[in-house]
Amino acid sequence: MKPQKRAKVFGVMLLLTLSTQLIGLFKNTLLAQAFGVGSAMDAYNLANTYVVAITNLAIPAIIIVLIPILAKEQKTRYEASGIDSYITFLIAVITTLIIIVNIGSFLTIQFGALTTEMRLFIEMTCMISIAQVFRVYTSILTSYRQVVDDFIHPKIATFISAIVATSYIFFAKNPTILIVMLFLAVSFLVEWLYLLIINRGMGSKRRWKLKNRTFRKLIRQTGPVIFNAIIFQVSLMISSTLATFLGKGYVSAIGYSNQILSIIQALILVNMLSLAYPTLLRLFTQDISAAKRQLLSDIERTNILVIPLVIGMIVLGKSFTALLFQRGEFGADDTALVSQFLIVLALSLPALVIRDFLYRAFFALNDTKTPSKISLFAIALNIIFLAICTPMIGIAAVIVAPLIANSFSMIVAFGLLQKKIGTLKLGTTVRNHLLIVINSVVMAGVILFLNYYWDAPLLLEFSGLTLVGIVVYAILTVLTNPSARTIFQIKKGK
Repeated sequence: MKPQKRAKVFGVMLLLTLSTQLIGLFKNTLLAQAFGVGSAMDAYNLANTYVVAITNLAIPAIIIVLIPILAKEQKTRYEASGIDSYITFLIAVITTLIIIVNIGSFLTIQFGALTTEMRLFIEMTCMISIAQVFRVYTSILTSYRQVVDDFIHPKIATFISAIVATSYIFFAKNPTILIVMLFLAVSFLVEWLYLLIINRGMGSKRRWKLKNRTFRKLIRQTGPVIFNAIIFQVSLMISSTLATFLGKGYVSAIGYSNQILSIIQALILVNMLSLAYPTLLRLFTQDISAAKRQLLSDIERTNILVIPLVIGMIVLGKSFTALLFQRGEFGADDTALVSQFLIVLALSLPALVIRDFLYRAFFALNDTKTPSKISLFAIALNIIFLAICTPMIGIAAVIVAPLIANSFSMIVAFGLLQKKIGTLKLGTTVRNHLLIVINSVVMAGVILFLNYYWDAPLLLEFSGLTLVGIVVYAILTVLTNPSARTIFQIKKGK
């Protein structure tokens, strides 16, 4: 994809992602108003965490293993049969796991002595688990769109899905959390239907050729990816379950914090990874030197946006949380708790950016085992940290754990990638990252100075300070960081 077209596509993706995230944010604002930080929201977040853990076993495999072979220009019928069998196998495995979850949930409800909160959690788990099969189908259909450079229709599908998921909580006078979950489940079905219509004439057929060599190759590549996903999801479930036992409302507070941070990830990191990965795939097979330059450039271009947003969250996180959620059942104490969690969780984002791009480099080199091994050691470190520190510092250990895991993974991945492809010339990248941090800190200082003297309604205050921060950071970046000028050149198609 040419730089000019890539910039235009990224702009449209950014607009659609922003619209989707704003709708999701609006939905979460309504949820906070109706349910606050309490047992209903704890059950809602736990149900989503546990069920998504199942489907997230397949989705990384689709992104990392399936897309590269779909992107191959010439595929024989034999290879196509192997691809179809691979997709059929993934869907069958996920469907089987979801059936097992539902049978177990049904038996627990029928024969278990359950509290009201536990029964609510199990009912919502059953409801959302059925819809997760459509998430897997959606990821497959999205892959077919991406290999033909169509990044827009999947974003439109997600946008429509967000509207459906928000519609009930918006119109209902006295919403119930079960119906909220039902509409979330229906939204996944709508997203799948839209992409099914767009993908007519493209897609896979149901096949079961388990002896096909292409199928077996894909399964071998999938093993480490699935293992990596299992490790990550188990760690996530441990953290969420631990938060439940540490106090009422902690799971909900973490959920609200992650929902805010997911805006940054969806707007910037996910879109940048989606655009960068096909290019990295080609470069790592053609020109390692060019691939290394592109990798560092992609990391820098992503963090030039992520780091100031993280610093901005630190100085304006409490105001932002209050503006979004503080009404109805969501009080000032809830705002303080969520904003504290938000600040600590946000600190791990720059390391997450670097780690995810380094992992994509391994995947582009057909190495799925190394990221899995790194993740295994990172999660082991995480569990040890939680076991030692939770009795001493409580919920703070759960909040700090992602920062430790992401930083460890980033450092180890960087060292192992250099052993594999040779030295990465970091001089310019480190210098530019330092400039990004310095510019972000200066921006924060200006915001804090103005905030000390500015007394205005919350919305006006937050909007004004955010605008000032953007202007200050943009000016500093253009004056001090050569990479910013490169980005502007790309936007102009130079």
